[in-house]
Amino acid sequence: MNNSKRLPLAHIQTWKNGKTQYAILALICASFFTLSSCKCDDPADPACRNYDPCYELEATSAEFEILELTDWGDTLETPTGRIAHGKSLLLIASQEGLEEYLWKIGSDTTLRRGKEVCVSFWQPYGDIPITLMVKKIPDLACFPNDDGKDTIQKVIKVVSSTDLPIWGVYKGYNQDQPDHLFEIEIRLDSTLNGGSFFILANMYNFPEGCPKLQQLRTAGNGFSLQGTSGIIPSCIDPSGVGVLVSPDSLIIPFSVPERQKEENNNLLNRTFIGIRQ
Repeated sequence: MNNSKRLPLAHIQTWKNGKTQYAILALICASFFTLSSCKCDDPADPACRNYDPCYELEATSAEFEILELTDWGDTLETPTGRIAHGKSLLLIASQEGLEEYLWKIGSDTTLRRGKEVCVSFWQPYGDIPITLMVKKIPDLACFPNDDGKDTIQKVIKVVSSTDLPIWGVYKGYNQDQPDHLFEIEIRLDSTLNGGSFFILANMYNFPEGCPKLQQLRTAGNGFSLQGTSGIIPSCIDPSGVGVLVSPDSLIIPFSVPERQKEENNNLLNRTFIGIRQ
């Protein structure tokens, strides 16, 4: 005989209902907290559980970027660290709002100041060290080992125009026609004008079919195209900037006017990608 006590049916039903209500309430609460945490996932927001007071802050850093300037003032990245004499570099410190930026260029004893400076080199000097020294009030709460000072040195090689890495023959294609290969050439040519010889940077078969495009405005690692302005009537007039993205890889995003739509100034945008031969 089973002597265990049994709950009356009414109590059993009430208990079951209470347990079900509790489970539903727990599920609602869990869902609420899940939704709340999904809505608040910003380490920069003090109201969020993952708030980080040091988020996006940096210790003092003298890191800087080197850009070349062409004769037209276009800026080009300089992954090879080489520039021709007579050309200019734009030096840009990476961190904003520092108390002091001091630049030392080679053996020059004059220190330049400012987040950005422009320097030119008038002789093929070889390796030139570029040093940036910065200072600020450090955030010791986030960076207890930061003394508020940093110094970084990079080296740029200043060479003769004839030793620039851009000269050569490149085989490639326009990005919209990857199966159609053709070659272009970039080289220095001497020309006689008024009894004097001049050295000009010319590009051949670019755009494809143009026998010679002159004159390129060169930097150490690239060049500007500003249109031939009718110098060569059989050629279209490209404009843009060509850059060596590696020692043997060239990319030239450019625009040319479509002759049949020239009155509407409708530009055809293309990109040439080439490999040195």
